[in-house]
Amino acid sequence: MKKVIGVKSKGNMVLNGIALTVGMFYFSVLLYVSTRNAVLADGTEFFLIVIILLFLILISVWIQYEKKPKNMIECDEEYIHLNYPSFVESIPLSSVIQVTPKQVPSRAMLYTFGRVIVHTEQKKYEIGVVSECEEVALEIMKLVKKKTTVY
Repeated sequence: MKKVIGVKSKGNMVLNGIALTVGMFYFSVLLYVSTRNAVLADGTEFFLIVIILLFLILISVWIQYEKKPKNMIECDEEYIHLNYPSFVESIPLSSVIQVTPKQVPSRAMLYTFGRVIVHTEQKKYEIGVVSECEEVALEIMKLVKKKTTVY
């Protein structure tokens, strides 16, 4: 039976939602101003294009986020399962050397969500936007230690 270790973070989407709302506000204001004045001020057209592009980028990020499974990291007795949108990567617990959390950087706040990087002898596996990434990495290392320790 699979045990859920890491879930998809909601904090990242809150930040993207705020950025999307602010971007739509700026777009609406510029669109209103440009329809009232027949002649646009220098740089207004460029600013409108940039806001539209940012809006499209945020929408694509939102769609990519929604495609991700809710339970991103699971484990059973022998394997860690990293659930990507289109496939599942199964890593034997015995081959895991190290697990590294990588929180999303910020100037003013310390976010608890981020990426989890699983290092093996052959490869490095990375899965992103995991809630409580430090605790998830610690839990995986506890499972690895439990599996590899010989009594």
